[in-house]
Parts: sequence; C-alpha cells; structure tokens
Amino acid sequence: MWVLCGDIKAEDYKETYRKLGAYLKSATPDKLITFHPFWKMFINNVYRRA
Repeated sequence: MWVLCGDIKAEDYKETYRKLGAYLKSATPDKLITFHPFWKMFINNVYRRA
C-alpha cells in the first residue's frame, strides 16, 4: 500500500499528488494507493461539522 500525504495543504499541490499517484500505480499496479489529507485541515473539518 502506498499512502500519499504531507504536512502541506494538498489543494495547492493537486497536480503533483495526481502525477505521483499515477506513477506509483504504473510502477506497482498490484498496490493500493490512497491519499491521507493534511491532518490539521482534516480534523478541523470533521469537528466543525459535528
């Protein structure tokens, strides 16, 4: 499994994450690829909706 993530807002780097994901998928087609959001942004959105 490949997990793409970072300490930056992904919004500003969508194309970079898409290219990296596409490369990993082509190089390792048998692996699951997922994205883990910038934790600070994720947790703020979860609790704001609660």
